[in-house]
Order: sequence, then structure tokens, then C-alpha cells
Amino acid sequence: SEDVTTAAISNGADVASISASGLLATSRVLATRNVTVRAALEGKVATKVVSVEPQMTEGFEIKDGVLVRYTGPGGTVDVPPEVTSIGREVFKGCSALTSVTVPASVTNIGNGAFCECGELTNAVIRGPVKKLVETFNDCGKLMHVELNRELEEIGHDTFCYCESLASIEIPPLVKVLGDRAFEGCALTEVTIPDSVTTIGFYCFG
Repeated sequence: SEDVTTAAISNGADVASISASGLLATSRVLATRNVTVRAALEGKVATKVVSVEPQMTEGFEIKDGVLVRYTGPGGTVDVPPEVTSIGREVFKGCSALTSVTVPASVTNIGNGAFCECGELTNAVIRGPVKKLVETFNDCGKLMHVELNRELEEIGHDTFCYCESLASIEIPPLVKVLGDRAFEGCALTEVTIPDSVTTIGFYCFG
């Protein structure tokens, strides 16, 4: 019978099961990386370094913790907890996206990550992201946004032309509200925390 062993990364965590015939049985690797395979058969032991590719999960392509592409069906989307960074414009123009939650594992969101998502109505950011730029630009149906409390900068065009956004809570550590950050929104009242030192041109234009 075949002897099943595991491939392990440097910290000793199992990332795959591999049969003695060399077939990959399971994979939990989150990014492309070299792993050491140890195989034992009939008392003989051999090791070999191989490259293991990440699995695609529900349309998420993740490389070294970075979400680089989304090809899923949209609707309500929870970004996987293994993601630590969302690349630039990853969800741009995803017309089927209606709601998105960014988990606590994410520390960086690239410019325009969710821009031009015309059906997006709800967005929650839970990770300790420090800066947003063009993030929800031209999301005309966005109505509810929950921002993380660690946020320090709402950069230029972050919510520009979010025409359905009538209210928002600006987190207490925000220092910068960039140019056109809220231009074209439906905001009727905004409380600006004492931490804010810079308000850009046409911020609430």
C-alpha cells in the first residue's frame, strides 16, 4: 500500500499530503512557495524540495498573502482571513458585488480596490488599515460603511461620487481627509474628530 507523508514549510506546519507515488492529496498552502517533501516507503526515506501552488478559493487568487485577483460571482463577499493585503483595483468594476467585509488580517488596501462597483451597498473594514485612497470611488449605491478605528488617512477620492452615502463615522485617529474624499456624496452631517489636521480641496465638494 502507498505510504502517505506530508510536505512541511520551514516552521514545520503541514501544508499538504502527498502519496508515495507523488500525487498531491490535499493542500493548505496559501501562497506559492518551496516546500520540503519527506517520503518513507519500505523503510527507505527520501526528501525533495518542490514548488507548491496556492489553491483558488471561490475566485480569490492570493500570492504571499496578497489578494491579486478576484473572479468570483460577487454578491456578499467575505475576503478570506489568510489575506494580509488587497492589491490595487482588485475588485474594480465588479458589477455583481453588493457587500464586502475586509477581515482583521488585512493591513493594507491598494488604491481603488473597490472603485466603480456600481451595485455595492455595504462595506466593512475590520483590519488595521492606516490609509485609504480611491477605495470606493464611484460606488454610486454605497449606503453603509464601517471603517476600522486604526485608520489615519482617508485619501483623495476615497468616497468620491458615492451618491447614496448619507452618513459616515470618521474614526478617531484620522489625521487627513484628502482632496475630493467625499465629493458628490449625499452627506448631510459629518462629525470631524479633533485628530484631523488636514482637509483637502473639495473634500466635501
